[in-house]
Amino acid sequence: MLSTANETRENKNNTVTDGTAKKQSHSSAAFHFADNRPAAIAQRKMQEFANNSQQVKHLMTIHQMANNSIHAKGAMQMQQIANTPSPAILQRKDAPEEIETVQQKNDNASLPGIKKEALNKNLHEHNTATGPVASNAPVLQGSFLKNLGFGLGMLTGVGALGYGLYRYYRHRRRENTLADIHNEQAPQVITATNNVATPSEAVADNPNAAQALRTYHIDMNNANPLGLDRTSPELINIATLHERTHISADMAYSENAANARGEIVHANPLAPNHVVAQYNLIDARLQTLTNIVTNDSALTALQRADMHQRLNYAGVPREYDPVINELLAYSKTFGIRANSKTVKALVELARENLTRRTAGGPHLQGNWPA
Repeated sequence: MLSTANETRENKNNTVTDGTAKKQSHSSAAFHFADNRPAAIAQRKMQEFANNSQQVKHLMTIHQMANNSIHAKGAMQMQQIANTPSPAILQRKDAPEEIETVQQKNDNASLPGIKKEALNKNLHEHNTATGPVASNAPVLQGSFLKNLGFGLGMLTGVGALGYGLYRYYRHRRRENTLADIHNEQAPQVITATNNVATPSEAVADNPNAAQALRTYHIDMNNANPLGLDRTSPELINIATLHERTHISADMAYSENAANARGEIVHANPLAPNHVVAQYNLIDARLQTLTNIVTNDSALTALQRADMHQRLNYAGVPREYDPVINELLAYSKTFGIRANSKTVKALVELARENLTRRTAGGPHLQGNWPA
C-alpha cells in the first residue's frame, strides 16, 4: 500500500542531518509551483471527475470496510514490517536522496524539471487528500466489471424467470383444458360400466331419444383398455375419458340429432359433402400432429410409440375427438412436459374440438396450424 511506503519515507527522513532537512525544506518550496500544462490540467479534471463519481465512492467505502477487517489489518502490519528499511540503510546518513520505487522513478522521468524530493512530497500530499492516482484505474475497471457482471446476472435471472412463467402458463393451459373437458362430461348419465373382453366402447341405452335425454353405459376391457396390449389403473382412467368423449360428441354434434350415431361433426344441409370435407380436414390435422410427435425430443420411445398407435386409430371415423382428449390426459398422467411441442398441439386441438361441441360450432376451417 502507498500509505506504508509513505510511512517508510517519513521514518527515513527523521534520520537525515539538519542540512539535508533544510535542503528538503528548500525543495518543498519549489514544489508549490502549479503545473499548468494543458495535459496536466486535463488529467487533474479527469481525476477529480473519477474520484467524485458515485461508483468510486461506493467502492471506496467497501474498500475501507475491507481494510478495517482483522485479516486486512494483519496483512498491513506484515507489509509494514517488510517495507521498514534495515538498520544498515538507516545508518546511511550521508545519503542525500531517498530510495525510490519503480513508480516514482517513472514519474520523475516523465517530469525531469521537478526534483525527486518535491515530487515525493507532492505524491504524499495528493494521496493523503484524494487517494492514490494510480489505484483509481483498477477501481474504475473493477467497478465496470462488477456492473457488467451484475447486468449479465440480471439478464440471466430475467431469462430464467421468463422461462419459468412460460412453463407455468403451458401447465395451466393443459390443466384448464382438461378441467373444461371434465366439466362438459359432468351432466352425462352413465347407467353402468361393464368389464368385457371386447374392445372398450360407449353405448347409448335409448339411441332414438333426444340428445339431452339419452343415457349410456360403458363397456370397458380392463385387460387392454386402450388397445396398447397392457393395462394399469391409469390407462383404464384414460380409456374412460376416451369413451365419455364419445358420449359428449353424441350429445353435442347436430349430425347425431336423429339417432345416436356418434358423429364428430355438425350437420350442414347446404353442403351435401360436408361430412367428407370435415373428415379431410381432420386427416390433415392428424398428419401434422403425427409429424410433431415423431420429432418431439420431449417424448420417450414408449410414449412416442403409444401416441403413434393411438393417432393411427384416430383416423377411424368418429374417433378423432376421443383420441385427442385421451392423449392430452395421457401426456399429463405420464409426465410429458406441458411446454413440449406435442402437448402444445394437443391443447390447441382439444380446445378447438371443445369449442365445436359446447358452442354448437363453428365447423372446422382450413388447415392447422393456421
